[in-house]
Amino acid sequence: METASLWGQVAEATRQLLNAGWVQITHFEETEPLITIKGVSYFVPPELNRLMTVTQTLVSPLDPFHRAHQPTVNRVMRQLYLEGQTVCAPLEDFLCDILSPELCQSLAYYANLRLVCATPLWYRGRVSGALIAYGMSDPNGPALQLLAQLASLIWFQEQAQGNTQGELEALQRAALEWIALSSHHRHELADILASQIQTRLIALMWRLDDVLDGLTPDESWIPTLSQIREQLSQTAYQDIANMSHAMYPPTLQLGLIAALSTLLAEHSTCNATLAADDVVHNWDYPTNNRIPFSVRLAMYQIVEDYLKIMEEEGIVSQTQLKLSALGNTLCLNVTVQDPLPSLAPFPRKLAEQQIKLLSGQVFWAEDGHRMAIVLPILAPSINLSRSPG
Repeated sequence: METASLWGQVAEATRQLLNAGWVQITHFEETEPLITIKGVSYFVPPELNRLMTVTQTLVSPLDPFHRAHQPTVNRVMRQLYLEGQTVCAPLEDFLCDILSPELCQSLAYYANLRLVCATPLWYRGRVSGALIAYGMSDPNGPALQLLAQLASLIWFQEQAQGNTQGELEALQRAALEWIALSSHHRHELADILASQIQTRLIALMWRLDDVLDGLTPDESWIPTLSQIREQLSQTAYQDIANMSHAMYPPTLQLGLIAALSTLLAEHSTCNATLAADDVVHNWDYPTNNRIPFSVRLAMYQIVEDYLKIMEEEGIVSQTQLKLSALGNTLCLNVTVQDPLPSLAPFPRKLAEQQIKLLSGQVFWAEDGHRMAIVLPILAPSINLSRSPG
């Protein structure tokens, strides 16, 4: 996608988000659209600049919490412009002061690559989210994934507090645009990893093989070159494949049910089974999938993490996974049948924050043997401008 076209869609989603009435800008600092860093000029799109500088919104300047953190906000914003794609030094401590460590961990989890800056989003006198920013020189990067989660989080978090139906629909469309764009770029990056980068590494391996074949057996550096060749092979055939899979599991294109079934087959020692009701099968039809990619990916990753933990802990208890439709939401129930062991090894806080970023909920049974994940399925009347498949 052309950069101008991408920013046009991002700008439109941003405009809808701001115009929906959720964030009212009372003041934002103007900056030059062209910034020169070490002789390299970076263009800052005004729409993105406006979005990222929403740091003084709907909260009284006399609020002591706001006064205490505003200098840090300004410092972090300044460092964003000065550092480009470099992570801001005070960012981590600043976020942990305002948001929970678990949420910070989830934000970094969804970013996958580099997190440059985050500022708190003030809504009705309290922090209700975070605005995430990435390096200005890479507008086509996967930053949209995190922004998609943010838009969705804001949308569901406060939707019951007096907004009109029109405002909700506008914000819903904005969230959908962010999610559609982020899914496309996640898929695109996975393809690049699995094809172009892997192909180049394999070509380097072949070139190194030619060099090794041309050396005499008594050359002292043959062991070193052989070790480098093994490392290249590990990276090309395993590491790149793992990164590509984490970014966009290819089986998700066939639907959530097919992807989870394949995943369970790959972890057959866990004795896990999968069932889905008829409504979910209809939603998950490959050629017209109504389950958003972000929902499919979140559930896939959580189940994958759970199965890996079961294997690491040596758990062989019979486990049942059930996908069911509850109104306009998708529910995943996980049940461990044997009394012991329970779901205790599962990283609950991380799972909860992943789901909350998608405006869902996680429920745990008191005995730890059951877990339910509920995620909203967006209305089919709203069409995505770009679908990840």
